[in-house]
Amino acid sequence: YTPVTRPVLVHENSPTDQTIVLKAESDQSRTIDYHSPDQVADALANLSTQFPDYARRSSIGKSALNSDIWMLQLGLSYDKARILPGILFVGNMHGDEAVSREVLLKLAAHLCRQYKEDDYMRNVLNETHIYLIPSANPDGAKLSEPNCATGKGHVNAAGVDLDGNFLSDYPKDQAVEQAETKAIKKALKETGAQVVVYVGSGDTVVSYIGPADKTLANAYINGRQGSSELEKSCEDHQGKEYLSQIVGFSDFFDHSGAFLSYVHRELHRGSVLVNTGCCRYPSPDQLTQMWKWTRPSLMSLIREARKGLFGMVMDEGTNRPLAGAKIHVSPAGYSQVSDENGLFAVYLPSGTFTFHTEAAGYKTKHQEVHVLVSTSARELVIKMLPNTLLFGMSPMVSVIVIACVVMVIVLFVTGALCLRKSGRMPYDEMGFKQLTNDDSDSDDVDYELSDRKKFIKTQQRTNGTKEYHDEVSTEDEDGEHSLFEKRLI
Repeated sequence: YTPVTRPVLVHENSPTDQTIVLKAESDQSRTIDYHSPDQVADALANLSTQFPDYARRSSIGKSALNSDIWMLQLGLSYDKARILPGILFVGNMHGDEAVSREVLLKLAAHLCRQYKEDDYMRNVLNETHIYLIPSANPDGAKLSEPNCATGKGHVNAAGVDLDGNFLSDYPKDQAVEQAETKAIKKALKETGAQVVVYVGSGDTVVSYIGPADKTLANAYINGRQGSSELEKSCEDHQGKEYLSQIVGFSDFFDHSGAFLSYVHRELHRGSVLVNTGCCRYPSPDQLTQMWKWTRPSLMSLIREARKGLFGMVMDEGTNRPLAGAKIHVSPAGYSQVSDENGLFAVYLPSGTFTFHTEAAGYKTKHQEVHVLVSTSARELVIKMLPNTLLFGMSPMVSVIVIACVVMVIVLFVTGALCLRKSGRMPYDEMGFKQLTNDDSDSDDVDYELSDRKKFIKTQQRTNGTKEYHDEVSTEDEDGEHSLFEKRLI
């Protein structure tokens, strides 16, 4: 039967009648068969045709042999008023891990039916964007054959393990970036999914990197029902057996260029590696049972991954959205950049986190946020204060510089006032040049200055340069002294 999930309101001291009707799955008793790369394309096309309102198929790029790498997007169209939580599932990166491909194809069909038949799941999918890439290595998938161990088609057509090709740069002495790698990176960028789920085969453990990622891993494990086989660990190629179903990636299979490391350490998004079982490519008659075991875990993971926060970064004074603001969340280690409308979304489990937000021309903001236990994402608005730096200086330095400038101005004005009060006249402004006066009787002529000024101004109108002498003294020529010299223009 198709599972049904719905909320029920129970009133205190009042019984509630509920009738739950289950629909039989038409293909439940039928053996699931494997899909070739061409059949994968057809299966996704059929879903987009049957459910055009919320299922859209697209090619994210080409493989090394020019095969399309297909992705199915589930959910409503992009809403410019907000960013919905996004979850990206990537499977069959190793071509011989065929179970991961079939599980994601079944998940896509299951979600489409749930959207149509179940009100609660319709609401969940209306509030979430889900992206599925069932076969990231179609060339390898074509070469693979049934085999529980690593076999043909594990690498791509160029002989490169794609799970080791996600490097931050590509030195000349190492493998170049593969076509499949470019396509997946493109999908990561275009979808902006906050949570990435790498679905593999060949083990039962679930692996994570960051502390918040561990919550995703727990959600997947908690969804397992009635599968004693999946509760046992598989021996790896070194004969190591893990005692726990949840293992840190550094202890499990951390390596250079790993896809999970790239998502977490380079993109700073939620990421988790889930495995469908010890056998990479079992016989087709086992697929139905493996899907039964895996489906509850995948649904539990979806319910967890859609939690967190979404919102907008804006100017505190004008409420103008700020595009390109960088948001880092600690201790989760996640980062996001607001889009052209100032919008962002980030997955977070319940707990206390610090948001560090930076935007060009604005002060860095540190904001503590409490994420409550919830079944969906909550809204958060981050308001930024404009940066008041003076010529790139910090506020403290700006205050010191301004204080020094004001002090210099005050000293200059004070000095000018003191000089004026001392009795010194601004002769230069009047056009005079004071000459040396050695006469001891200079005090006797001070009273005549005002009359002489009037006389000089009269001469200015009619004469050129003329020298005036003091005639107050009756001594000899040596005692005579000049008072002023005036150049009359």
